[in-house]
Amino acid sequence: MRNALLAALTALSLAACVSASEPAAQPGDDDSAPASGGMPGVGGSATAGNGAGAASGTNGAGAAAGTNGAGAAAGTVGAGAAAGTVGAGGSTGGTGAGGAAGTGVSGSGTAGMAGAASPTPQYGHGVQSGMLKSTDSDAAYTAWKSTYLMSCSDGSMRVNKAGDSVSEGIGYGMLLSVAHGDQASFDGLWKFYSSRKDGKGLMNWKYSGCGTSPTGSNSASDGDLDTAMALVQAAKKWPTGTYGNDAKTLINAIKAGDVSGTTLIPGDNGYSAPCVNYSYFAPGYYRVFATVTGDASWTTLATNTYTLLNQGANGTTGLVPDWQSSCPSTDSNKGNYYYDAARTPWRIAVDYVWFGTPEASTYLNKLVTWVGGAISSVKDGYALNASDPSMALAGSATHSSTFVGPFACAAMAASQAQVDAFVFNFQVIKDTPDYYSASLRAVYMLLMTGTFDRTT
Repeated sequence: MRNALLAALTALSLAACVSASEPAAQPGDDDSAPASGGMPGVGGSATAGNGAGAASGTNGAGAAAGTNGAGAAAGTVGAGAAAGTVGAGGSTGGTGAGGAAGTGVSGSGTAGMAGAASPTPQYGHGVQSGMLKSTDSDAAYTAWKSTYLMSCSDGSMRVNKAGDSVSEGIGYGMLLSVAHGDQASFDGLWKFYSSRKDGKGLMNWKYSGCGTSPTGSNSASDGDLDTAMALVQAAKKWPTGTYGNDAKTLINAIKAGDVSGTTLIPGDNGYSAPCVNYSYFAPGYYRVFATVTGDASWTTLATNTYTLLNQGANGTTGLVPDWQSSCPSTDSNKGNYYYDAARTPWRIAVDYVWFGTPEASTYLNKLVTWVGGAISSVKDGYALNASDPSMALAGSATHSSTFVGPFACAAMAASQAQVDAFVFNFQVIKDTPDYYSASLRAVYMLLMTGTFDRTT
């Protein structure tokens, strides 16, 4: 009996040592989650992740007759393999290889995405990520067009937003169709806009389907601005048309209806300064409009954008609200960084990569600093003073292109490492399909891939 007891004690001691050498998996650990980014591989390649398998538990030694044998400590769950790391960019023209998937007893890591060679910059300022290609942008446009672009009996075309047609969608559609060389779609969308104008020469912001009687009877300045910018781009791409004159006419109408002094207001009816929607501000467009029209007041408007932006933004985070506090909006999230405000970094990034505006760089880098290394934690809504991306509003749990994409655009004013990490995270997002996220994802890709033409 004495010998049996000694054997049992020895087995228990050995089992405890085995268990202590392999930490137990924690509740909630996701062994198969892909890495959101990784350290660059050397010379354009990444090292494979190797997940450690769990040590097996040993069998407990039998106790002396008449008593129960002590069971050995249970073997711990093997940690999932580390995700493959992102390969470093190759030399010009080359790409880094993605990290191989690691392996482990309880799970396996996901292979890292191949690092891409830094592309030749397509803009005068900022950095681009080679992880997103023009073919990705083409695919996004094709998918968007097949789902949301619809024809009307009068020969016009509209963008379907759950049965409605809004000027915002027309603007997005025109930016996309001119960038992708789709003149027929561009002309159809412009026909819809131009045949549904109010008395000030701007499209009423909402219609039901192909209807001609507005269900929203004032302009929305973001849709007006995107439409005008698309016309300027079309005049360069297809110079034999009337797009240039159409652009000047619309730009002048925007100045008369959507601008109050040196402030862009949300629309031509029912709004007055200081009411603003920060996500409508497009200082990069204004600088182009100044060149196209010879009207220096657009440059003044661009300069004042940063005064208003800094007044509305949280001084630490850089986040802005959907609407300025004096606006008549009854939206419960008007004071939060929500679905309107999320677009703001994209519009400011346009001004930076096109013109290198120092104020744009300062603002964008404040946002990038706030995000830090937590791009994979970004959700769809924040109080302006949220300490970091993990502190989303109650009920805001969606990781979407609408919110991640603009931060990826903002990182174009930061470093190569940051833009690569942010774009990588954006690229792998699978949105729940809807008009808004699909439209914005395709539009953001234009800027990220270097295909959003400044024209001047």
